[in-house]
Amino acid sequence: MCSYYKKIIIFSLLLLCIASCSKKSEEDTWDIIAVGLPKIVTPSIANINMGLYILKQTHEPLFRYKKRTELYSNLLKSWDRDLKYKHFNFCIKSNLSFSKGNSYEVDHLKQDLSKVAVKLSSKFEIGVNGKCIKIQFEYAQKPFLDMLTKYKNAPSRSTQSSKWENGLGNFKITNITNKKVSLKRKVHVEDGYNKINFWAYSGKDDPVLAFNGIEDYNRVLIQDLPANKLKSYQKFNVALLQTINLVLNVKDAELRKDLFNCLEINEFRQAFMPEQKDFLDVGTILPIGIPYSRKEKILQNCKPKKSRGIVKFYNWNKSSTNSLKSYFSKLQKRTGLSIQVIDITMSQFVEMILKSPHPYDLTVVALDATDVNYNAYFSPIIDEKSVVDIERKELQKLYEKFKANKPNEQSVDAITSQILKRHLLLPLYQEVRDFYFPKHVKSLTLGKNDLEYLEISELRL
Repeated sequence: MCSYYKKIIIFSLLLLCIASCSKKSEEDTWDIIAVGLPKIVTPSIANINMGLYILKQTHEPLFRYKKRTELYSNLLKSWDRDLKYKHFNFCIKSNLSFSKGNSYEVDHLKQDLSKVAVKLSSKFEIGVNGKCIKIQFEYAQKPFLDMLTKYKNAPSRSTQSSKWENGLGNFKITNITNKKVSLKRKVHVEDGYNKINFWAYSGKDDPVLAFNGIEDYNRVLIQDLPANKLKSYQKFNVALLQTINLVLNVKDAELRKDLFNCLEINEFRQAFMPEQKDFLDVGTILPIGIPYSRKEKILQNCKPKKSRGIVKFYNWNKSSTNSLKSYFSKLQKRTGLSIQVIDITMSQFVEMILKSPHPYDLTVVALDATDVNYNAYFSPIIDEKSVVDIERKELQKLYEKFKANKPNEQSVDAITSQILKRHLLLPLYQEVRDFYFPKHVKSLTLGKNDLEYLEISELRL
């Protein structure tokens, strides 16, 4: 029989072993606090910020951009096109799979290429030659390759769960709940992260902010960041390719115009982000860093005609509730415009932004991209599935013409100015903030990585 002291020693060693094993199992897990978790994970959520972040782990588009202009592919063995953008050849790599026993073959590639091609033209021919696909359009289709870089067009395969699909990325979904989306690497590695957790966050009082072992706090609103936990993290100051905009989903054109001009930008954005000190002005929905953007503040001319009932502002940033109510109260006394604040969760916002018609008259959205990609800013406003429910046929015609040609100052300005002229969105500011990451994380370099939407498979321990 062991003595009392021997039992204590053995028990202590056992606890040490358990703690050590537990720590080791958590070391290769990357934990992210997420602003608005999607309820499903399919390519259809690529236009949502957290949707894109998750898809960058689970899915792989047919093409990517290197140095913003040079195309390459992780899925194709080879590819080529003619000088007129009418004939394309794509040869698939071997051993591509969504999951064990669920491979991606040349026939699947043909289906995916056809789905994208038909969005451009109904007049094309497509055929299979061994491991290669040949596609021929009747007319030049310059946007075709660019469309194949989009995560919304990435190869995807349904699973037994109705909540998610598998892609050709390094990770797959293992579970989705209201509080967490969990991912697991398909092929285990010894020097990197093998699991990812996206934790839902609802505001400054959310218990998730007190969790230990969080690697990525960078979706948390600036005023809610846990300063004590970030003291030991490395810091990067980043001007994101992201603009913050007020959506005016008001069908009455005169009322929409009054709101556009009378919601004074300085006062409104300070009320919406009361703890933020500095704001970078933008003159369109495009951020500085995207060609043909403007570093200026929108000109406003407030001349409200009359009061026209209550306008509903759906607010996903609950820390701004009081400051917004105070500002809207002053605005009503000055202009007669009556705005009601309706608080919602970030998850509710993600769910409603994808549906039409939308319940809000006003709300705030972030438009962003990971490279020079005009469609990332135009598509959420102009496409059939839009953040607004207002008729926009003229914009859609401009957009179709824009997509058929190489972007230039005139074509970009035609769209951005029309969005402002119709008073659909009011650009508020460009997001500039510090990003924080643990110091032990390797392969993390400002300028090399897209720090807003990291690909966790690239990081090393």
